[in-house]
Amino acid sequence: MQKLNGTIISKASPNTVIVKIVGSFAHPKYKKIIKRTTRLAVHNEIEESKIGDRVEIVKTRPYSRRKNFKILKII
Repeated sequence: MQKLNGTIISKASPNTVIVKIVGSFAHPKYKKIIKRTTRLAVHNEIEESKIGDRVEIVKTRPYSRRKNFKILKII
């Protein structure tokens, strides 16, 4: 079960939110730390979530073409 932490940045519809996930890694040659941002459409069963909330999401069955995650809990 794949779990990720992110921040809600948009509410697309009542059951969908957009979550931003920031990951970092070291460049293989120069060793500089590089941040990458991923935006995921997430199924929102918890209606009390707001923009700016930190959430834990988990990979599930596909809800639609782009939605493969759901909110597990608000951190």
